[in-house]
Amino acid sequence: MVYNIEKIYYINVKDRQQINLEGTAKEAMELISNSIKKNSLAVVQGPPGTGKTTLYYTVIENSLDDLDENEVIVYTAPSNRLVADMLKRMCKLFPDKNTFLEQVRVYGSQFNYTNFESLRGPITKKVKLVITTDYQRIFFSREFKSKDYLSRFHMLIDEASRSPLHREFTPIAEELLRSGKQILGSLNVIGDPMQAISLTEFYRISRREYLLMEKILMKLIENDYPDLYKDIINKKIDLMDAIYQNPPKSFYNFLDTTRRLPTPTEEIISNAYYGGLLKSVVDGKRVIKEIGRSYDSEILNRLKNEQELSGFAKNIEEVITTERIGIYHHVRQKFAYNDPEYDLYDDIRAKIAASYAIILAAATKKHTTIISPYVDMSIQTKLLISSLINRYNLRELNELIDVTTVQSMLGGEDYNIIAVLGKEHTTQSYDEPLYTIYFNEPELLNVQLSRHKGIFIVVGNLGRLRTTAGKEHKDEIKTAAEEVARLSGIEFRGTRKSDIDIIDPHAELLFDIYDQ
Repeated sequence: MVYNIEKIYYINVKDRQQINLEGTAKEAMELISNSIKKNSLAVVQGPPGTGKTTLYYTVIENSLDDLDENEVIVYTAPSNRLVADMLKRMCKLFPDKNTFLEQVRVYGSQFNYTNFESLRGPITKKVKLVITTDYQRIFFSREFKSKDYLSRFHMLIDEASRSPLHREFTPIAEELLRSGKQILGSLNVIGDPMQAISLTEFYRISRREYLLMEKILMKLIENDYPDLYKDIINKKIDLMDAIYQNPPKSFYNFLDTTRRLPTPTEEIISNAYYGGLLKSVVDGKRVIKEIGRSYDSEILNRLKNEQELSGFAKNIEEVITTERIGIYHHVRQKFAYNDPEYDLYDDIRAKIAASYAIILAAATKKHTTIISPYVDMSIQTKLLISSLINRYNLRELNELIDVTTVQSMLGGEDYNIIAVLGKEHTTQSYDEPLYTIYFNEPELLNVQLSRHKGIFIVVGNLGRLRTTAGKEHKDEIKTAAEEVARLSGIEFRGTRKSDIDIIDPHAELLFDIYDQ
């Protein structure tokens, strides 16, 4: 995708929406703002939907006018999409186009600069704000490089969870080589280690040493709690568990309120990944009541009469009419994903997910995304959806349904989400592509379970996932599975925890089962 800067500017420059931060978000804004004023450090952990980019926008808005002549704010992000998102927010701070062209620079690989060419020009003494991807090197004007001029950069690093120590300084590498570390004004980092997915094996094994955010957190713990630091080093406690119990005494803030996940679904990731600290301000009952007032009952009744969709359509209708927030569809299979070593596509889960996506999008008229850990699963499910759309003459749904991988959904959200679980077992092979993905990266499940703003559906076998997680000592996965089960009103029992007791048939998540 190519982002047209001229179009972005003229659409967003007239935006007059006011942002008022409260609670920990306001505290985090003050922490970062003071860091900029005092040339200091700020580290903010932001779970899903807590407004990390909005926080940085507010900091920039409050700080621009207070910068000295030689100070520059450098906002870095890992993708062009995030750079474009921040650019959209910044436009209204520069209602005069000439001032915008003079004081702002935007660097990325997917931007059209027509009529705004100066935005990709070198840094001059008049530039106050740089918005860039973290792999883009910035160039500086001759006046900026003069020996008697000492620049000072305030680094605002977004989505820093996966950032190696060195990468975020690539944009200012030239000035670092010329003037040394004295050009660093403040270092401000926002991210979430519990969403650090798709790491290479080197960084996954040595993340506390080589990932920027976790390295800083380790240093803060070492300074504030030396004994706790030793326990982390000796693997007696996980770094993030230690921080939730004993947060650093300074430089750190935890954003504790999500504005995305409807209650009570935030409890799943809160208890599994955030020490129970995350809460939501989105009333799940209100969300589902709004859906109940506006859904298309006519098309839902039509799909209920189609034999292959009938059961799924009845489930969606029950969710809406009984004011629940979603579904856990348990898939009891002898051989999920057929070949436990190699196969990354499961036809049963694909059929269930595709059916729900068609019905949800048609009935709610809201955008719906299916998220799978595997590319193979995403491709095959997408083909199945196309087939269903053609079969039932629902071509309008082509624009309302996406199928994607967890990696592609990082930082994203959608109204309706269908999370298709990957392999819930481990394999005998430790070859990277074959070893079960959740137990390499427990954070993947966190991303899958935290993208929804409306109806939320989980398809898979939580009992098996819970059992394997227990054996592998992956407490986050085990807790997440138990939390989804709790909200579904079920309990797993038996030696392998594969049998199910229904405790509450009226629970927040509707429970259904496919038994092969």
